[in-house]
Amino acid sequence: MPLPPSPARTGLPNGYSERRSRAYDRVETLGLKRRWVASQVGRSVRCVTEVLRGTDTGQPTLVRIEVLLLGIERGEVEVPPEAVVQMRVER
Repeated sequence: MPLPPSPARTGLPNGYSERRSRAYDRVETLGLKRRWVASQVGRSVRCVTEVLRGTDTGQPTLVRIEVLLLGIERGEVEVPPEAVVQMRVER
């Protein structure tokens, strides 16, 4: 099995993929809308989506998302009801 590319070859810091994956999981677990996250971190919805999906390597955007998530978890950032995806109930 080949080794993953070194950070020096990808230009990404060590642990970037794991951090991105954790941020994605946390956004999904909280049910946050990408549009709201984007408005909170000062980036476009497209940029936030691409960073969370791993199709863009926006380190500054990832850091902003991580700070936002930390603030939410600490109770420093209030998440309004309209920022959360509403689940449809099947009857």
